Amino acid sequence: MNKLAGRSRDAAIFALICVLSLGTIGILWAVARDSDAAGVSGSIDWVVLPDYTADEVCQNWVGYWLDESGVDFPPEFMERITNCRETFDGTWIASQSGTEADLVRPVSLTPEQRQSVAEIETAIQSQIRLFFDTMSPDLAAALSEIYTAEERGVTPHVEEGVPILSARKLHGDEMNAFIEQPGNEALAAYIFWVVTDRRAAIDEFRVACQTSDTAFLTRSCDGTLDQLSLNHIPWFWDLQAPLLLDTYLLGVAEGRIEPYLPAE
Repeated sequence: MNKLAGRSRDAAIFALICVLSLGTIGILWAVARDSDAAGVSGSIDWVVLPDYTADEVCQNWVGYWLDESGVDFPPEFMERITNCRETFDGTWIASQSGTEADLVRPVSLTPEQRQSVAEIETAIQSQIRLFFDTMSPDLAAALSEIYTAEERGVTPHVEEGVPILSARKLHGDEMNAFIEQPGNEALAAYIFWVVTDRRAAIDEFRVACQTSDTAFLTRSCDGTLDQLSLNHIPWFWDLQAPLLLDTYLLGVAEGRIEPYLPAE
């Protein structure tokens, strides 16, 4: 057989194989396209994720970091960086006031302590309200995109799955400018305490995540820190919430925190 004839035969065989292969694929597709396991995009329904309550979010989130991650965090640490609080039965709930029943570490001021910090509390609250009333339209619009009145676990009142970078920057810039103005010293001292404590928490978080046993979690730890906005001024609604404000006021009443004292 000459070389030309051999090449013709090879080409014919190759063409036959291609035809048979395409035919087989077509038959398999026709049989499988209507099966229960078929991955046809037109037959796939949107998967609806289950709704979790704020308490369930706290339980799942804290449970992972304390029990499953292998990172050595004390329970008190989780309470410094979230709105999650431990109860005596071992569960975690999303707290709004820090005084819910059965909390292991409640935030509760005696009437005498409340009276001793009443002037500072009034000054802080009025300055937060003034910030709200005078914020720029751009900031108001940005915050409206991320705020939800619904209680959330871990990060209260921040809508799930929305970008927060732009709103966070605007909020930080305007709040910084606001507390630099004369007359807002009480709020400035309060924010200074919150940011200082949370930055210390960041350092603890990073150290705990960088052990030889948990180094694989470094990126998860960094992402968590960013989403919690711990390195930024807290949202004004967090500053106003009893959970955070009363923690500060209790420290002032007990002499552990040095506040700004309005001039008499």
